Amino acid sequence: MQQIKQLHQQKILPGILLLTATCIALSLSNSNLAPFYYKSLHSHLYFNIGTIAIDVTLHHVINDLLMVIFFFCIGLELKHELTCGSLSNYHKSIFPCIGALGGMLAPALIYTSFNYSNPIALKGWAIPLATDIAFALGALACFGKRIPHNLSIVLMAIAVFDDLMAILIIAFFYSKHIALAHLAGAVVTGVLLVILNRSQNNMIWLYTALDIPLWYFLLMGGVHPTLAGVITAISIPITREKGKDISKDNPVEHLKHRIEPYVNYIILPLFALANAGVNIQNVQTAVLLSPVVYGISLGLCLGKPLGITLLSMLSTWCGICKLPQGCNWKQFFGMSMLCGIGFTMSLFIGELAFDPQLVIYNTWVKVGVLTGSLISIIAGVSTLLLFTKMPDTQSRQIR
Repeated sequence: MQQIKQLHQQKILPGILLLTATCIALSLSNSNLAPFYYKSLHSHLYFNIGTIAIDVTLHHVINDLLMVIFFFCIGLELKHELTCGSLSNYHKSIFPCIGALGGMLAPALIYTSFNYSNPIALKGWAIPLATDIAFALGALACFGKRIPHNLSIVLMAIAVFDDLMAILIIAFFYSKHIALAHLAGAVVTGVLLVILNRSQNNMIWLYTALDIPLWYFLLMGGVHPTLAGVITAISIPITREKGKDISKDNPVEHLKHRIEPYVNYIILPLFALANAGVNIQNVQTAVLLSPVVYGISLGLCLGKPLGITLLSMLSTWCGICKLPQGCNWKQFFGMSMLCGIGFTMSLFIGELAFDPQLVIYNTWVKVGVLTGSLISIIAGVSTLLLFTKMPDTQSRQIR
């Protein structure tokens, strides 16, 4: 029990659970239980709310409903970082923002270079852009004090910026069948959230109550409903004491700490369990050689570290920003490799990019994301082991 608590405090446990859920999904989808696994995910659930009849699958509940809470948590993280965290001022934010920009441009270019001749495949250009913060931070936390604290902050900031851009990409590029009447309802709900924010109303239940109609209006309006979680989270005010900084009983921080365990230990493992399953037994060599697989996997394991490192180096040489104190470029490159762990958000964007009926494309997405993320973990951990040293105190204890 003590070991589990320690893994939780070191932020390693969420990554372990995600990896475990992924292994279970892969095992189930490649065993005699595969028919039961897929049938369970696509089993229908029926709800009646007054005169409204709702018919959804378990897969939809996880991806379209539970993931709203995940996006809500991302929104709270964004709110915190933009107001009082690593992105709260120019000097803090410019270096990781430039790195994150490079980490999005390079994977997009790599993916496009492999798939420019296929209009359907091109829809997946955003799949290798995101960083899975749970996996990446978990891998970095394994190094403990061997890693400079500022390097962890840079990784967190890059991942947060990635999430912000992924949210905007989902909103603008993966929305379909726009219904203006329902979007008008979403706008009205958004205005009510702004009014609550401007009035510094700290009654959280009001915000969460408005999140329900916002989710419905976005769903019916053609915009992915998980964005309701982000919009609601950002609308929650950060309270400040007179003449001081952020209040200690700030509702954003309070909510984030309360929700994070449910997201990390229930929702994300469920998402991995529902989306990481791919029948490798039926995956032939020709499938593995698909341009979609190449574009995603190389975009993650090659595009991410090269884009982040090269654009960051260029910005420091131009005097725009500087490498955080206590870090060196070799360690930074190892950290940027860990940013190639795309997993959660990459799989999520993959679900939006291709029609569920295009089974082969969804198989390519899973194979590409899993391959690229696995290579990124191995390469990142190996590089950091090579270019980091144990603290002197630990070295003396070993002697």
